[in-house]
Amino acid sequence: TPVMWSKRSPNPAQKLATRLRHLEQRLENFIEGNAARLFPTVQTQRDLAASLVQAMLTGIESGPDGDLIGPNLFILSTSPEWAAELNANPILLEGLTQTLQDESNQAGVKFQSQLAIRIQESLELLPGQYHVQATHSRVNLGSTSAMETQNSLPAATVPAHAFLIVDGVQIFPLTQPVINIGR
Repeated sequence: TPVMWSKRSPNPAQKLATRLRHLEQRLENFIEGNAARLFPTVQTQRDLAASLVQAMLTGIESGPDGDLIGPNLFILSTSPEWAAELNANPILLEGLTQTLQDESNQAGVKFQSQLAIRIQESLELLPGQYHVQATHSRVNLGSTSAMETQNSLPAATVPAHAFLIVDGVQIFPLTQPVINIGR
């Protein structure tokens, strides 16, 4: 008599972990092939790929129908020198973004809107150092409303590294105690 093997469907958590490892490998390959001159060591390249995947994993939420909803805005904070280099290479950023989105979709992760990677300068980080933060950006931010201004705020109340994200794609640093937005 023939032997029948039972075939169990893979655990969803195991399947996601496997796909995220594949995502990390694809990101490493992309960075090694396209950004080796920006990221001087192989370890830095691997660490960046791992940081992007970890930020993705940390930011995944469960949707109303059980879907996995991934963060769609990745903020890569780095030194001003590296920020300038990265911003001068939009094709690299687009490639990283597309790889991250494609592989995440294959892993079963969905997004509320198009995925984006934004570069933010940080005076606290040296060249070669970076920090990746992922967030869920709401595309429909609502209408502009008036805020009561307070002209007597001391400059010390401006939080370090404060910024405004518009439509999940534009980042504006907030450097003054009072900033007028819109009319």
